[in-house]
Amino acid sequence: GLASIAMNLSVCWMVVRGVAVGASFGLSYARLDQDFFSDTSVLDAADPSRSFFGTKIEAGQAIGTGFRLGALWQVSDRLTFGAAYGSKVELPVESGRLDVNMSAQGLGKVQYDDLKLKGLAQAQELGVGASYRITPRWLVAADLAWLNWSDALTTTTLRARDPDNSAAPAVLRITSVLDWRDQYVVSVGTAYQLIEPVTLWGGYNYGRNPIPNEHLSPLL
Repeated sequence: GLASIAMNLSVCWMVVRGVAVGASFGLSYARLDQDFFSDTSVLDAADPSRSFFGTKIEAGQAIGTGFRLGALWQVSDRLTFGAAYGSKVELPVESGRLDVNMSAQGLGKVQYDDLKLKGLAQAQELGVGASYRITPRWLVAADLAWLNWSDALTTTTLRARDPDNSAAPAVLRITSVLDWRDQYVVSVGTAYQLIEPVTLWGGYNYGRNPIPNEHLSPLL
């Protein structure tokens, strides 16, 4: 799986009463570990496309930067509008190792110590929303967001070098087509303060699956 941590430095400025703008700079760190049937190795000499060599990625690491911009307009004590933009964050994996099970070729598990994976990114996004306080205790809100996955995840290229077995291929290169599509996400919600220390929340979020069926893969 891909685990990530983000740190942000943010500033906010009240332009006039009821109108505020803000910005943040973010530093993202991601780690990639993946086990794809690493104990399986099958060689079909008659039809190489039916061969399968299990793989395992360990300690792949990536660092990316991005920014966010936002604005808030409090029209009245009851009505508020907001908008936000987040930039694309590229996460190229520049370190780690790849183990490939080549036992079916008599090579055992081959370890490649120089791993790079390009093509992973967080999508840029744009969102707008509004909230309305029906009563002092009852708030309703709605958001619409666009996530630009069609630019963030198109293809990935994995390249591995420096095997610990000289009989293994010196370089492995695998390119995968992703072609994710953009997402439009609609969210509606409400909050009701039952008593002073207790607030009840409810909501609904809808977004179409960005992954085309023809590119579904257990690897991503």
